[in-house]
Amino acid sequence: MSRTIILTGATGLFGKVLVKYLLEKEDKVIAVGRSKKLLIHLKKLSPKKVKNLFLIKANLMTKSSYEKIVNSYFENISNTCASYKIKYVPVSVDENFEKILTTYLIEKQKFG
Repeated sequence: MSRTIILTGATGLFGKVLVKYLLEKEDKVIAVGRSKKLLIHLKKLSPKKVKNLFLIKANLMTKSSYEKIVNSYFENISNTCASYKIKYVPVSVDENFEKILTTYLIEKQKFG
């Protein structure tokens, strides 16, 4: 089963090894690092699996950088859903499950 893994420090010594290992296992890897040059180099570790590698240049030592990554991740999910004509409903674990269930049932009726 394929997993999606966010790996911080992906351009470091251990990070590079983990990226290659996870890609070979058919996992999707979201590689986070501070150096664009080193992030791009990760594509050479497993050229056949590069479609499962997503690169994010960020310094996670700042709150704004972390928020940017999280927002980008959810925007990507929303865009992927839209491309498959699936309604994306952002929810929080603090919210009532009824919102999710109601949206699901309404969308299901549209498909018959």
